[in-house]
Amino acid sequence: MQQTPANKKAQSAPTLYEEVSIPSPNRIGFQITTSQTMKAESITNDPLTDRGHARLARLTAAKKEELQLAWEQIQRTRDQIVEIDRSVSILHNTINHTRHAVDVLEKSRQSLAAITNSITGLDLVSNTIAASKNGHPAPEICQTAARLVGSINSAEELADQGRKWIVRGNQLKDVIFNLELELREWNFELAFHRGHLAHIEAYYASVEDVLNGAKVLLSPVRIVPPEIWVKIFEYWIKDRDLATTHLSLPSPLVLGHVCSKWRQIVHGTPKLWKRCDLYPFTWWPQSLLNIFMQSRRAGGGNNAIRYHFLAENLPTWSIQARQSSQTGRAYVGPRFGRTRRLVQVPADEMLHISSVHFKVTSQLSFDNYSHLPLANFHNVVIRGNSTDLGGELAPFIKMLSSVEELKMEDVWFTGATSISMPHLRRLAFHFDQFNPSDISILLHANLEELIIRHNGTNTISFGSGFVPPLPDLRHLGVTPHDYSMIERLMTPNLKHVTFYPTEEPTIDATEVQQSPSSPQSNSPPTVVDYLIKALVPKLHTVEEVTFTEWKSRFTDMGCVSTLERLLGVPSSLHHVIFNRCHLDGPALISCLAKANGEKVDIEEILTSEERYPRDIDAPSVSTSLRFKSLGELTLSSCTGITRDECDILASTVGKLNIYL
Repeated sequence: MQQTPANKKAQSAPTLYEEVSIPSPNRIGFQITTSQTMKAESITNDPLTDRGHARLARLTAAKKEELQLAWEQIQRTRDQIVEIDRSVSILHNTINHTRHAVDVLEKSRQSLAAITNSITGLDLVSNTIAASKNGHPAPEICQTAARLVGSINSAEELADQGRKWIVRGNQLKDVIFNLELELREWNFELAFHRGHLAHIEAYYASVEDVLNGAKVLLSPVRIVPPEIWVKIFEYWIKDRDLATTHLSLPSPLVLGHVCSKWRQIVHGTPKLWKRCDLYPFTWWPQSLLNIFMQSRRAGGGNNAIRYHFLAENLPTWSIQARQSSQTGRAYVGPRFGRTRRLVQVPADEMLHISSVHFKVTSQLSFDNYSHLPLANFHNVVIRGNSTDLGGELAPFIKMLSSVEELKMEDVWFTGATSISMPHLRRLAFHFDQFNPSDISILLHANLEELIIRHNGTNTISFGSGFVPPLPDLRHLGVTPHDYSMIERLMTPNLKHVTFYPTEEPTIDATEVQQSPSSPQSNSPPTVVDYLIKALVPKLHTVEEVTFTEWKSRFTDMGCVSTLERLLGVPSSLHHVIFNRCHLDGPALISCLAKANGEKVDIEEILTSEERYPRDIDAPSVSTSLRFKSLGELTLSSCTGITRDECDILASTVGKLNIYL
C-alpha cells in the first residue's frame, strides 16, 4: 500500500517516545475533532511561570502516553489493511483468470460448432459415395472410400462435447458472480479500516502538534529573557556584517528562521536591522525586492539600517538589469542566455533609504549610482580602491546635498574646489593607502565631528588656501603625524580628541628604552612633542581623550608617553579612554603618579608580601595610594595589564571603568 506523507510522518515519530510505558489496550480511546491544530506562535512568546511550567510538563507526559497508544492502534490497523489488501488482490486475480477461462470455453465451443458442421458435410459425402447409380451397386473399393470419409455418428459426438462446455461455462459464470460479491464485501471492510486509520492519524497529528508546541514552550530558548537574546543577536549580526563580497539574507531574517521566539524578537527589535545588501540597479529580481521591503518593515523605518550597494561579484542578471535601467523597461536579449524576470523598484521606496554604502572601482564608477535619489541620503560611506576616480568624486558628492554624515575610505579628491554641504555634521576619512590630498574643501562651520585616520608618516594637507574656523567642532580624531594640520584648525569648542596609531613608530627607539618618567630634556623633539605643541592652544576646552588600537611595541609606549605630556600641560582633561590597546600597567601608574608630583615605587607595591597571597577580606595596598589624578579612566578591551595593576589604578583615578 502506498503511504501518504501523513503516514510517513506518523510512522517515524514514535521513536521519540520509546521510553513511555504502554498501558493495557482497553484504555485506548480517541476524541476526533475538526478544530484547528495548535501552533507555537498562537500560544505565547513570553517565559512561563513555575506553575505554568509544571502544568505544561504534566500535560506533555499525558500526551506522550496518548501518542504511544494511538501509534499502536495505527500499527494494528495498518496490519489489518495489509491483510485485507492481500485478500482483495487474490480475489481480483481469481476473477480475472476465471473470466479468461469462460472466454476460452466460449471460443472453443464456437470452434467446435464449426467443426460439427464440417463433419456433417463429410457424412453427406460418404453417403453419396456409398449410394448406387441407376440401381447398380458401387464397386467394393468405393465402399471402402465411403467408410474412410466418415460416418453419421461423428457429428453427434462433437455436439455432445459442445453441450458439456456450455454447462461448464455457466457454472464458471456463477462462480464469478459469487467472487464479485465476496470482493465487494472485502472492499467495504477495507474502506472502513482506511477511514478509521485516517481518523487515528489525524488524532495522532493533533497530539503531536500539542507536544511540539509544548516542547517549544519548555525549551531553553524560552527561559532566556529577550533582552539577553537581543545582545547575543547584536554580536552575531556585527560579525556577520564583515562579509560584504556577496549577496545574502539580512542577518535578522536568518535568525528569524530558527523559531517563533527568535522571529518575534528580530521583527520586534528595529535596532537589530543593521544592514541590507543591494545592487546598484533600478531593476531587481522579485526575491531581492521582497528582502528589501521586509527589512524596511521589520526595521520600523529605522534610519540606522545601512544599505550596501555591492560593486563586486555581480550576478549574471546584472547586465540585463543595467540595460533595463537605461531603457526604463524590462530588457530581454538572446545573448543573455537564461534570463530572469526582473521588476522595477518603486521610486518612492528608494526615497526612504537614509544610510547607504557605495563601493567604487575602475569597473564600477560613480555613474552607476547616478539614477539613485542621492539628494535624499543622510548617511553616506564611499569606499574605493582606485586612484583614477578622484576627478569624479567631487561632482558625485555635490549631488549628496542632504548628507549629514560622510565617510570616505581610500578615495580622495584631485583638482576639486570648495563643495557646499550645509547639512554636513560628521566627516570621516580612512586611508589604508594614503595619498596626500586637500580636504579643506569639505570643511564648514557647522561641522561637529572630524575623523582622519591613515597609515604611514604622511599628513593630511589643507593646501595653501583659507581654512574655515570650526566653532561647532566637538570631536576630533587624528593620528600623531597630523600635528601640522592641527595647528591650522581653529576649534574653540573642542571637547573630545581621539588618537589613532600608525604603522610607523611615533617616538624614537631611545625613548622606548626610557621610562615615561625619565627626564628627556636632552632628547631631540619627537612626533609626540610636535603633537602636544599643536594641541596646547586647544586643550583648555578638551575634557576627554581616547587612544584607539595602540597595540604595537612602539605605540604602546607612545600612548602612555602622549598621555604623560597631556597631563603635564594645563587642560580641562577629565576622562581618558584606552580602547583596544595593549598597555604597560606600571608605566601607566607611574605616568599618573608623576602628573601629580607623587613618587611611587611600582615594583615595591606589586611585590609586597601583603599582595601575594592576598586575603579576599584584607584591605588592598592600593588603598594607601591617594593620587590627585584623572576624574575617570576607561579600559575597553585592553590587554597587557593585570588585575593587581587595575586595583592600583582604581584608587589612582576618581572612577575606573573596565570593559572586557
